[in-house]
Amino acid sequence: MNSRSWWWLPWLVLLGLMLWQVFGRTTVTADLSAFLPAADKAENRSERLLLEELREGAAARLWLVVLEGGSPEELAVVARGLAKRLRESGRFSQVLDGSTLLDEATRRQLLRYRYLLDPGADAGAFATERLHEQLQNRLEELGSPLAPFEKALLPRDPTAAFRRVLEGLATAGPRPVRYQGVWMSPDHRQAFLLLESTAPGMALDAQQRNLELIRSAFDRAAAGTDVRLRLSGAPWFALQSRARIRGESQWLSLLASLFLVAFMYRVWRDPRRVVLAGIPLLMGGLGGVATTSLLFGSVHGITLAFGITLLGVALDYPVHLFAHQRREESADAALARIWPTLRLGVLTTVIGYAAMAVTGFSGLAQLGVFSIAGLLLAAASVRYLLPHLLPPPRYEPRLLGLAGWLVRQHLPARVALPVLGVLLLLGPAMLLVRGDPWSHDIRDLSPVPAELRQADGSLRRSMGVAEPGYLIIVDGSDTEQVLQREERLQPLLQQAKKNGWLAGHEMAADILPSAKRQRLRQSRLPDAETLRTRFTRALRELPFRADAFEAFHHDVAQSRELPPLRPQDLQGSALGLRLSGLLRSTGSGARGIVRLHGLNQPQRLAAALQGAQMPGVQLLDLTAETSRLMDDFRREALERVLIGALLIVLVLLLALRDPQRVLRVVGGVLTAVSAALGLLILAGVSLSLFHLVALLLVAGLGIDYGLFFTRQEQGSDARRTALAILVCGVSTIGVFAILALSEIPVLRALGSTVALGATLAFVAAWLLAAGRSDTGSMRP
Repeated sequence: MNSRSWWWLPWLVLLGLMLWQVFGRTTVTADLSAFLPAADKAENRSERLLLEELREGAAARLWLVVLEGGSPEELAVVARGLAKRLRESGRFSQVLDGSTLLDEATRRQLLRYRYLLDPGADAGAFATERLHEQLQNRLEELGSPLAPFEKALLPRDPTAAFRRVLEGLATAGPRPVRYQGVWMSPDHRQAFLLLESTAPGMALDAQQRNLELIRSAFDRAAAGTDVRLRLSGAPWFALQSRARIRGESQWLSLLASLFLVAFMYRVWRDPRRVVLAGIPLLMGGLGGVATTSLLFGSVHGITLAFGITLLGVALDYPVHLFAHQRREESADAALARIWPTLRLGVLTTVIGYAAMAVTGFSGLAQLGVFSIAGLLLAAASVRYLLPHLLPPPRYEPRLLGLAGWLVRQHLPARVALPVLGVLLLLGPAMLLVRGDPWSHDIRDLSPVPAELRQADGSLRRSMGVAEPGYLIIVDGSDTEQVLQREERLQPLLQQAKKNGWLAGHEMAADILPSAKRQRLRQSRLPDAETLRTRFTRALRELPFRADAFEAFHHDVAQSRELPPLRPQDLQGSALGLRLSGLLRSTGSGARGIVRLHGLNQPQRLAAALQGAQMPGVQLLDLTAETSRLMDDFRREALERVLIGALLIVLVLLLALRDPQRVLRVVGGVLTAVSAALGLLILAGVSLSLFHLVALLLVAGLGIDYGLFFTRQEQGSDARRTALAILVCGVSTIGVFAILALSEIPVLRALGSTVALGATLAFVAAWLLAAGRSDTGSMRP
């Protein structure tokens, strides 16, 4: 058997490898921070802190749970049952429902350490006068039927140190009203829970397991009731985004495929050609996903959704082959005529995406790599695979007459040039009139519809959990240094609260003092004889018996010998999990996160922090820093596009050796991109990354149309070239018009922009083709 008969084997092996990588080893993510630079490439400390917080911070791990539909009593019972099951799972660092968060073992541990943890344990805490005052307070509380003090603890804790420890653990910031120990809305029609996942917010497989756990725990807790479950929060949105992208990509791909099948069959009148046209699309799509997954470890959902756009470019390659193949002519002969032009179009398009692939933004780099791999493999399929499968056509294609009519139409220069001039200047004119058209909000990259984000914001306000606009980051060489620095920060924040600058704060040092502070409090504990003398005097004129407080004397004596309580001592407990969300190790030491609630004077707080000159402490404005990052992202993306554009022009000059033809090709591209940009701005569209990617795709289409429209051809070949471009244009516009039907903002932006731009690219390339009014290429 001849070796040429095994031509299919390498393609079959390649197909098998791509299928194995795509369906066996590819995971899909939805982390929007992929469209921000890596933390190790951050330009300054603020940027690095922001990136780490966006990827790993509490806001990205927070689930919002709403229970509704039952009576207030049912809601309370279900909320307590759900919270209990979720705490027992160990998958959440915090499960907040308005009730106590301490298990019995943790309560005993805190009770034992209360004199080292007591925030009221100053130098005079055990003076005779203070002890007498505390005993008088306990006596008054014993007479109150609503006393919060636990009477059973009186013999062990007459100074109420344990109560102050528990009060110090209360979460800062506004919270909903409580009913039967559970957070509820004012009308008691909704119960609320806050869950902070131990897994990162964008670890979607782990968050999917959390979702299944929440639902199963709710089903058990709500059995036999009418209570309903509603969820929100960053992990929920990430999971919803992944599901929506997958779902919409499937039905949009199906709809686009049906359109292409029907249109291609209408044009070529040959089902085999319709099937063969799908091979480059299949190979390109699989190649893009497999390559991206192999290089990056996963594929972003937005990158996957972008794969449908390959239908708009990769389809052009077999269409050119089909259109230029004459009756009774082999595919190899047709390719010999068009391959230099087709190869140049592929090369210039790949150069444009290569500029994206080498950026420091992971998401943008994925888009570039996906496009390059997909387009190269699609083109290779047309060049080396289809000739083995494509027989000579039996029929002349439909629309050949319309293509001939296009060739014969001539617009005088006095008409064409003003039209082109208006289109070319539309973009710059709109930029001058409307100003900055770019979005500065990373949430505009989200596939989550705006109405769902608004509903989430309303829910957060009801629960008193507004998205954090500001954080204080405290860095140190280890956890002990971080805790000490937070303790120096506490008085400043308390004063800010008194001044009305903020409603409250939450930090690790509120839960666990530093070992240094614990030793200081320990040193203030009186010895046994001194304490007994002072306590006896403090009991005068009070009805308490002195021998009733032996447990108190024993605990103080024991406290003098205790080692400091450290973060690792709380591991495995609910309190330890909560602490881990505020204090964590980093590659270079440790970091504390101070959450600020109700900050309304950020400038004054920033000035106070700067004046205090606290090392390792920095106020982080998440909104401003994110906006600045988005500006940096846009600037880098535009720089990459400009570099790619210059390389494309250089390649065209070297390959064509015809400056006038290059000018026509590039002029058509610039006209289409500028006009599309101007029309988007005129429509009030706020531009994002995806509009930039779409315009880059429009540029690739414009180069393809321009290269083929300006070929020096006569007669039948001129009509076939016009037919190819006409079919390419209709198929591209149709596919992206279908994409514009998506409910996902990202896909809708891609679809509408490319459909508009492809139309303009076709018109501009046709108007600029040589010989419209004199001699030249496209005349029959």
